[in-house]
Amino acid sequence: MNPVRSVSAGVLAAVLLQFPAVRAGAEYPPEIQWTWTADGAAHSDDVALSVVFDGAGNVLAAGREYVPSSFNYSWKVQKLNASGLQQWTGNSNADGGNNGAAFVAVDPSGSAYVAGTDAVPPLQNANFAVIKYGVAGAAVWEDNYNGAANMVDQAFGIARDSSGAVVAVGTEVPSFPYNHWIVRKYSSTGTLQWSKTFGGLLQRDTARAVAVDSSDNVLVCGQVYNYSGQNYDWMLLKLDSSGGLLWSLTVGGTSSDDALAVGTDASGSIFMVSEDGATYHYRKYDPAGAAIWSRTLAGQSGYSVDPSGSLFVTGSVATTKWRPAIWKYGSDGWLQWFASYDSETYGNTWDTAAARGRDLVVGGHREDLPAATGWDWYVVKLTSTDAKFDARMDWGIAAPLVGDVETLVLSVTNVGSAPALLTTPDLSVTSGTAYFPSLIGPVPAPPVTVPAGGSAFFTWSATCTARGSVWVSLTLTGVDATTTAWVTARLVTTAFVDSGLAAAVSVSTTTPAVGQWVTVRLTATATGGAVNGLAPDLGLLSGGGSYTVIAGPT
Repeated sequence: MNPVRSVSAGVLAAVLLQFPAVRAGAEYPPEIQWTWTADGAAHSDDVALSVVFDGAGNVLAAGREYVPSSFNYSWKVQKLNASGLQQWTGNSNADGGNNGAAFVAVDPSGSAYVAGTDAVPPLQNANFAVIKYGVAGAAVWEDNYNGAANMVDQAFGIARDSSGAVVAVGTEVPSFPYNHWIVRKYSSTGTLQWSKTFGGLLQRDTARAVAVDSSDNVLVCGQVYNYSGQNYDWMLLKLDSSGGLLWSLTVGGTSSDDALAVGTDASGSIFMVSEDGATYHYRKYDPAGAAIWSRTLAGQSGYSVDPSGSLFVTGSVATTKWRPAIWKYGSDGWLQWFASYDSETYGNTWDTAAARGRDLVVGGHREDLPAATGWDWYVVKLTSTDAKFDARMDWGIAAPLVGDVETLVLSVTNVGSAPALLTTPDLSVTSGTAYFPSLIGPVPAPPVTVPAGGSAFFTWSATCTARGSVWVSLTLTGVDATTTAWVTARLVTTAFVDSGLAAAVSVSTTTPAVGQWVTVRLTATATGGAVNGLAPDLGLLSGGGSYTVIAGPT
């Protein structure tokens, strides 16, 4: 009988890829370039709520910082250069009120337009606030709009049109306890061009986000109260550049709904994120408001639509601690990639994102260090790259035995258009019990130049010393002809090193008579390492009669 290689049931002996083999032109999840954190004086709840790139690749971030002297929040705006170095910071808490910057937009010169709330003591009645900051951080103009009721008026979004004018949206209280949408348009010098409100006198409505299309039409989305259903619906409005209503769309169900983000592409198509009860959707409409498609999303902290119609969903995922995470959906509404990142604290969350080419900036908050009493201001820059390698990793023996010399082969094909220098591979091996004691290789040794369309093969080898599972992980790193570093693929492969058995069965007679004793002997020989706990299970089959097992095994 031929020797039998025994592999435990359910053990994976094939190659597993942590990510599928990546192809030319496929966008890869971004890698962190730098991180900026700031811990306010109160070690309390500081958060970056909006981020944007300017034309030079600098980063503008807006949000809030807690001020212990007034027991309130300060409006905070920050500029970082492309390398993550702070250029300036603007704070607004001179009156001691409860302030906060909600959203930031930028013009081609690098000036920043920030919308938010400016609260006025002693009653803490909030004003709808818009401030323009120059390139060096000085305030150029400011509008603090106080509604007729002198109550809580707030700005939540701002967008810029082709003329340099900006449109800010939010909520105004006409009479307590009601509020309605307010949309205000300013020239680049701060002159109010028009102001519109939407919603009835006795409504509870909030405009949350705004976008401007290539024709300077204004898209506004948010939440409106449905008195008949005693819950909230979401609403999307399209206005012309003078504030005239072109059309509106209101959708609601049996539970409360909301619209959280809106954007538009060069063709005038509209992209919107809605919260429909407990379900989130990414929706596309044509310029006339007709629905094109709707996709289901995960519920997270932030939703940012870029000018191409791509959507960045930001938030966190739970492991042993909360890890910051980001999902990118394409302009067709389908997920392109997902990535989460290690957190040096127990909890990190990304709340907003903006893209500039392959660069991505996110803002949010992380657990305060070292006090762990609140949240730190948190801004991170990442970069996505095109994959240039198609990689595969294989075991020479899919189910190796103890004592086998195993090989691990990595094949790498350059799918780019120029030669690429493979500067890794850096192979790490871990296991549950025992595994390869030391790897020999790779052969050839990197760095290796892989021509366009060509392939390189790397081989590692080692002797399997004991029974157990082996996990091998590999990160491929290379440098292209322009010496730009990029990560192309991460591969993980698993095999099970087992002890081998050679088995043979013999019987004392092959044609026993009825009533005759028959001895069945199973011989098992270990062809690899030691085998413990061997427990054969002998099954007896018969036609008309039966066998009685009276002893064994011995």
